[in-house]
Order: sequence, then structure tokens, then C-alpha cells
Amino acid sequence: FTLKVDPGSLMSYSTSLMSLASGIVTGPATIPPAFSTFTPLASRIATVSVGGSASAKVLSAEYAWKRGEAGEINTLQGIQDPLALFVGPLDLSIKLKLVPSDDTEINYFLNGTQNAITLTATQGTTSAGNGIVVQCTKVNYNDANVTRDKAYVEIDLDIDALANTTDRATSTGYSPSKVTLTTGTAGTATQYGKV
Repeated sequence: FTLKVDPGSLMSYSTSLMSLASGIVTGPATIPPAFSTFTPLASRIATVSVGGSASAKVLSAEYAWKRGEAGEINTLQGIQDPLALFVGPLDLSIKLKLVPSDDTEINYFLNGTQNAITLTATQGTTSAGNGIVVQCTKVNYNDANVTRDKAYVEIDLDIDALANTTDRATSTGYSPSKVTLTTGTAGTATQYGKV
């Protein structure tokens, strides 16, 4: 699952799935389509905090969740379907492009600082708004590429979110991030889901 945030467009995502073979659906015309009430979010409304402080320097962001290993377990069981689908631990890589005003971000990379990074995008009022929050309590800076081909300097940061107990959605285990998607209703804002 990849989430892209660029101020010139709507937030967008792409996903790849693996599933077992489906059965025959009887009367597919009787299954009504179901659509989410979550409306698209413009990327420009998003903010990013790095190390607990809001940063106006971020030009774009890309979050890519993937399983470290995924595949089917094929056995000699007399049918074409695999015995099971195996997935390894969840990994999250983040790419941030930003305009630096000083050496703060490059020093995060050079010093091995493990910051928190939070992406927040909300629109509308609390009672009737939509939003998404991607919280990464601990990250590791893998690379910081400085480019000077424009009138201003840009830094491309390659970051891995580290699994921790703060970002988990349940009371056990570890997770590299907590994603909260909210959709407002007539009177209250409800949590739509967590990853």
C-alpha cells in the first residue's frame, strides 16, 4: 500500500493484494455496490511534524507499507489453491522531499537521530470532517540526498519507520505506524480504521 502526498494534486494511493481463489457468487446483481463516505483530500491541506515540531519545509511525501515477505504455500493437497498465504512483518518506508533552511534535517541523518514523524490531513469541521493521520513514533534516516539544481536546495530523505509498541493498533505486538482515518457524520467524528 502506497500513499502519495503532493501539494499539486489530491492525496492518492495504490495497493497490491494477494488472495485465495474466489467461489461462484450467486445472483451478483443483487449485491448492491457500497461506497465510502470518505471524500478525497487535497494534498495541500496536509502538514508534517518532524521530531514533534510542525515543519513547513516538506514539499512531498510518500509512505509505502509492504510485507517483508509474502507468498503462497503450495502443497500437494489435490486442489489448485495454496494451503495458506504467508505474510511476514509489516515494513514502512518513507520518502520526504523538503526545502531546508538550515542543517537540521541533514544532521538527523548524520547523527542517527530517531525522530517521530506525523502526517496529518483534515478537512471540514470536527463533526463533519474527513481526515487521515499517519503516526510514526520512531524512524531511522537511511539516506539524505542534497540536490542543488534549482534556485533553492532540496533534500530527499529516505526513511524507515521502526516497529514499536506505541504505534500498535492492539494491546500486543509491534507496528511501524498507526494510521487513523476519520469520517465525520451528522454529529460526531468516528474512527474509520487503523493500520
